[in-house]
Amino acid sequence: MRRSIGSSLLLITGFLACPCHVSLTLPLLVALFGRTALGTWRSTHTGLVIGLSAGYFLAAIVLGIWLLKRPSPESGVSCSSPQRHQPQSLVEDRRLP
Repeated sequence: MRRSIGSSLLLITGFLACPCHVSLTLPLLVALFGRTALGTWRSTHTGLVIGLSAGYFLAAIVLGIWLLKRPSPESGVSCSSPQRHQPQSLVEDRRLP
């Protein structure tokens, strides 16, 4: 359950940080942090903010999907020790007709 919450959170914040949404979220963030050092920095470094949000978008989406696709420990799949196959006998049972 913890993994599904983390992957959902990554996917949601990744979609919010999508570069196509930055035209909506950047003015809201500048208004929210207006008259602070962070708001001033965001309004003067918009190119860097867009680049960082695009990088976070890609990383969050890839990591969120990877976490969703990974098999859960409850499913009984263990990656720690591979199962070994027993070799079959080299001598076959040949019966004469």
